[in-house]
This record gives sequence, structure tokens and C-alpha cells, in this order.
Amino acid sequence: MPNSRAPDILSRAVLFLTVAAVYSRLYFGLEFFDEAYYLALPVSFSLGFQPFLEENAVHQLAALMTQPFINAYLFVTGSIEGVVLFGRHLYLACGLLSVWAVRNFWTRAIGERVGNLLAAVAIAYVPLCVISLSYNSLTYFGLLAGSALLASAALGHGTARNMFFGTLCMAGVSFAYPTMLPVGAFAIAAGLAGVFATGHKEAIRTALIWAAAAAVGSLVVGVITLLMLDLPGALDAMLEFSQAQGAQGGGAAKLKAVRLEFWFQVRLFVFVALALATVAAGVIGSPTSRISAIAAALLWPALAFASTTYREFHAPFTTVPYVLSIIGLGAPFLVFLVRKQIARPERIGITLITSTSILATMGILWSTANGLRNASLGLTPAALAALSCLAIWGAHKWGHTNQQDRNATPGWNTMLPFTVVVVSLLFFQVHQLWTHAYREFVPSELEETVDRGAFKGIKTTSLKILFMKELETDLERARGDAETVIFFDYFPAGYLMSDLKPRTPGLWLFPNSRIFQGTAQLRDVYAKRLQSHDALPDLVVKMICIPARPFTWMKLPEGDVVSALFEAPEYETVIERPCYTVAKRRSQTAGQETSLDITE
Repeated sequence: MPNSRAPDILSRAVLFLTVAAVYSRLYFGLEFFDEAYYLALPVSFSLGFQPFLEENAVHQLAALMTQPFINAYLFVTGSIEGVVLFGRHLYLACGLLSVWAVRNFWTRAIGERVGNLLAAVAIAYVPLCVISLSYNSLTYFGLLAGSALLASAALGHGTARNMFFGTLCMAGVSFAYPTMLPVGAFAIAAGLAGVFATGHKEAIRTALIWAAAAAVGSLVVGVITLLMLDLPGALDAMLEFSQAQGAQGGGAAKLKAVRLEFWFQVRLFVFVALALATVAAGVIGSPTSRISAIAAALLWPALAFASTTYREFHAPFTTVPYVLSIIGLGAPFLVFLVRKQIARPERIGITLITSTSILATMGILWSTANGLRNASLGLTPAALAALSCLAIWGAHKWGHTNQQDRNATPGWNTMLPFTVVVVSLLFFQVHQLWTHAYREFVPSELEETVDRGAFKGIKTTSLKILFMKELETDLERARGDAETVIFFDYFPAGYLMSDLKPRTPGLWLFPNSRIFQGTAQLRDVYAKRLQSHDALPDLVVKMICIPARPFTWMKLPEGDVVSALFEAPEYETVIERPCYTVAKRRSQTAGQETSLDITE
């Protein structure tokens, strides 16, 4: 029957305000590491830096997906000025597309309020608090959208369209994050199984055709791209590079480390369990529902206050993911608990989302160096399913079920526990997003706006702005006839501050240090790659310290094999600053004025 009820104004307003909060946050915070690396890759590729053959890190697969958009930006603007802010808008656009798919599924499955509020939770979570398209965020958005679209196909809504685009999303996830390939295959197969279980013969045939078209098309495009970029020729070098870093993989040993890391979050687990148990009490016994709702509304702000007061909790790239992961871990149990209150098509769709989410989490935990902090990349779809169980439970408790009227919007009373806990959770998420910037000061303290270069338009500290201006000026003064450059160590942002072509085995070089994820073996690989090139870089920028929060000092051990390549007599130091030195190859300095030598 058609929906005769008025639109859910409350949930629409919450979703709009959440998107507005995330959008306005795009303009605050600047860091020289993760985000800079994700953008430096496609920018450098546009300058002639060769994927796979010169860059050895597997993260570049995700960069190849953003490459067309960066190329378009460079073509239209003619420079990289403002490219970081463009990348953040690209991130938000991708996020909005994915949560639109999330909203559509949950709106059809349960109701508009559930769809809007769960979409708000999804967009408010920024993976690792880095607002940029990377292998992490592309995987997160792809899993959200892909599982929601495939689940929507099981509901019988736009079966062919949803299977096609859902399969494309899973193919994209598999390309950006190769260990997700089995997860993508499982999700597509589960989507087809869902259509088979709920659809008629024609729908099954159409779903199979469109899923096959998307899968085969993605495979052909992916293989052609990798062959054109000569991945087979670079595969051995990339494997050696990854093995030398020693941070990826780990199998059972990695899962044991994750278990130990999770143990330290027991207090947070108890808090989340208390919050959900309090809400559940209101659902089970209607006389206590108001008290339950008030208590739940206060618990999440209390956690937000604790995260500000106690340093151990003050990090949204850890605390928010832990909360979502804990909620997501309860999804299989909660979905099983309310299974009798869900119509069969919806139950199949929710089960598909939950199982894909759990499987993706296992793959992520095995393959990432970030351990439990990255678990929420996979577990957030399951967390949304767990939260939806509150709505289903409340609707059943007070007389409204999907079987009775799928199109009717649940009333205020049936949605009270769900609404309160999700709005409170959103407050916590947005609070964390606005009280922390990755490797940066609190956004409210950032009053200076970058007025030129790749980071133009972003608010940060005056110290960082002075540092960038000085480095950009020095690079321009020192370049002369130079064509290539290397920044070492741990400074991928440098490749966004000059149009010199990178000459390096990786845009993000890691020192031999437990803190910086480097090893002595990795330094040997770096040196071997540099020596195997036709020529060493013309300019060498050696980092001494990097203005970040916390301040990062680069201290290399004596006899470092990479540093030895750039010493006299091959190189001459032409600029010395407190945070870096610039050296130039002797062949480049011959005949130039000695006034370039600067020591301050």
C-alpha cells in the first residue's frame, strides 16, 4: 500500500545536520603523512612517475582509482593548487553516494527514520580520521554501498540495477584492497542467492546477467590496466618491498595481537554494553521506556566528555572505530534474536550485510598493519544492522511489524529507543570529529588559512604555513636545471610542494624504526632500488624534523645505507634549515653561483 504518512522530518533534519558537520570539517586540519601520501601518488603519476615500476607499495592500487579525477582537476586548473581540498570534496561525494545506497536499503527494509539515521552514522565515521580517498576509505565506502545494493536486490527493488552496481562496488573494493577479493566474490554470490530465494525466474535470470556483466567488465578493465602498467614485470619487486616492511599479513599471529589489543578496550566494551542494555530494558518493559531513553541519551555524551578529559580516550581514529566494532560484533546475535519479527526478504538482506561485514573484518584484520583500529572498516555495516535491531524490536514490542505494513512509517513510540540511542551516538561521533584532527591541533584552534599551493584553503597552524612556504621557496631556488627529487624520510607531502618528478622507490619512505614501521631490510631494499635507476635524484631533501602533533624528529642510525647514497662527493648540501637540508648532485651544481649555499 502507498505510504500515507508524512515524511520523517526529524530523521531528515538529523541526516542533513550530520552531513553539514562533516562538510564544514573538510576545511580544518593539515597533516604531512597519510592524506598527503594518498594524493601525492596520483599527482606524481600525472608528472610521469611510473606506477609499479617506480612506486613499489601496494597502496597505489587505490590511487589508480582516483587518478582520473585528479587528472581532470589538473587539466581544468592547470596546477596542483588546492588539490588537497579537492580530494576532500571527492571523499565526501563518494561517501554521500555510498550512504545513499545504505539509506535506500534500510528505508525499504524497515522505514525512513531507520534509513536516515543509519546513513548519518555511516557518513559521520571517517576512517582513521583521515578525510581522503585511500585504500581504507574506498574499502569502507565500497563495502557499505556494495552490501546495501546487493541486499536491496534481494528485496526485489531494481534487481538488475542493484546487482550491477553492487557488483561494481565489490570489484572496486577488491582492486583497492586485494585481500578483499574473496569477500567481494562471497558478497556477489550471496546477492545472487538472495535474489534466487526471494525472486521469480525472470528476476533471477536478469540478476545473473547484470552481475556477470559487471564482474566480467571489471575484470577486463582491471587486467588491461595492470598489464598496460606492467604489473607482472614489477610484481617480484613489490612483493620484496612488502615483505621487507614486515607490517602486513601475519595470519594467526596477527589475530592474536588483535585479540590482545581488544582486551585493553574492555572498559569501553562495558560502557557500550551498558548503553545498549539500558535501551533494551526500555524496549522489553514499556513502563521504563522513558527512563531508559533519558539514561541512554546521557551515556554517549558522557563518553564524549570522558574522551576529552582523559587522554587515553582522546582519539576518534581509535575510540569511534572501537565503539562501532563493538556494536558490530553483536550483530549476528541480535539479528538472530529478532529474526521472527523480520519478513523473509528483509531477513535475507540483513543477513547478507552482516555476514559480508564479518568476513571483510577478518580479511582486514589479517592484512592491515593498523590492527583493531581498522576493524570498523569492515564491521560498520554490521553495526548498522545491530542498531536496526533496536528499531525492529521496538516496532514489534509496540504492535508494528514489517509483515503487517512494510510501507508504513513506524510511529514515535515504536522508534523511541532506536532514535535516542542513534542520535546520541551521532553526537558522540561528531563531537570526536570536531575535537580532534589527525596529527594536528584541535580544529577550533586552527585559525590560519593556507593561501597557496596544494593545501590552499585549509586551516592549520602558523608554524606549518611558515614551514611550507619556506620549503617551497627553497625548492624553487635550489632546482636550477634539476628534474627529479627525493624527500626522505617520512615526508610524502614534499611531492605536493614541487612539480619536480619523484625519483624514489616509494613516495613514503620509512626509517629503520619500530615507531615508523621500517626495518633494516627495508632500508636495503630502498638503497638497491635507488642504485638500480638510471640516475640518482637531482635534488635530495633530507628531513630533520616535521612540524606535526606530536612533533616528529627523524633520527637515522649511523651507517644508514640510504643516507650514504646522498653524501659527498656525489652530492653537495646547498641549503640547511632547522627542519631539513637540501642537497644537489655535483653535476647539477657545476657553474652555479655559490650564493645558493644557505645555513640558518
